[in-house]
Order: sequence, then C-alpha cells, then structure tokens
Amino acid sequence: MTDIPDIFQAMDEWNVMQAVMLKASGSIEWSFVSLLVAISLAVPLVIADVMSLGFRLAVWASLAPIVLLTVLLVRVFFVAAGISDKCTRVPALANSLSFG
Repeated sequence: MTDIPDIFQAMDEWNVMQAVMLKASGSIEWSFVSLLVAISLAVPLVIADVMSLGFRLAVWASLAPIVLLTVLLVRVFFVAAGISDKCTRVPALANSLSFG
C-alpha cells in the first residue's frame, strides 16, 4: 500500500485489506475457541493428577509437557489479545483521515 501514489486507490486497497482480514479472523475464530476449551480442561486435569498422585518428582516429570503447553497457549492468547487491542484502533485512524 505504501507504493500507491493515488490516495483514493490507497483507501480502496485499505478497505479490501480490512475485508480480507475480517474474513480470515472469522475463519480461524473456532480454532482459538477450541484451544481455549483445551486450556480450560487441561488445568483442572493437571491439578487433579497432582492431587491424586502426590507431589513426587515422577508425577511432575510426566506432567511437564502438558504444563508447558498450557503456559505457551496462555501466552499465545495474551499476545493475540494485545494485537487485537491495537488493531481495533487502526480502522478509526485510517477512516478519520481527510484528503481534501
């Protein structure tokens, strides 16, 4: 978009890009929902395993991959939320620009 000298053509390109991003976000929405459900189910299961099997090192070693995966998925959600927060302000900025 930066190499387009005509501002009206640039605004058309911006609107197309917004429409594509809206469609793409709607397409991947359910994958994020399923990951959130997986996290919501994994945490109580890990707690139940630790409570039933005790606090031995072997228990923690067997649960380490699940705990690591859960922590990484939570981080992905926080990063995605930060990006979504920034992206909600961009359309208002671009649409508020006046060229004439």
